[in-house]
Amino acid sequence: MQLAGWRLAYRDLLPASLLGPQLEQEKKAFWALRFAQQTENQLLAVVSEGGKCLGLVCAFRAAPVDGGCYIEHIYVAPEAHRRGLGRELMSYAVR
Repeated sequence: MQLAGWRLAYRDLLPASLLGPQLEQEKKAFWALRFAQQTENQLLAVVSEGGKCLGLVCAFRAAPVDGGCYIEHIYVAPEAHRRGLGRELMSYAVR
């Protein structure tokens, strides 16, 4: 999803070579590590439908005294745009 979003958003800004197979490998490794080594203050949430991932949010909660959170990544698959999934993921992360 991140890769699809980047390819769509940056297609006119970056050379195609930067959005190719190497980036795909880097992102797969990044997300495999994110899911495997979650921290106590980390929130990872996925929205799926029919076995397909349509949205993802990765956030980190601030210290209890400060409250709030830092949303590091939020993605919605292009085919799921305009369905409110981004809003749902954002709301879920800030609870």
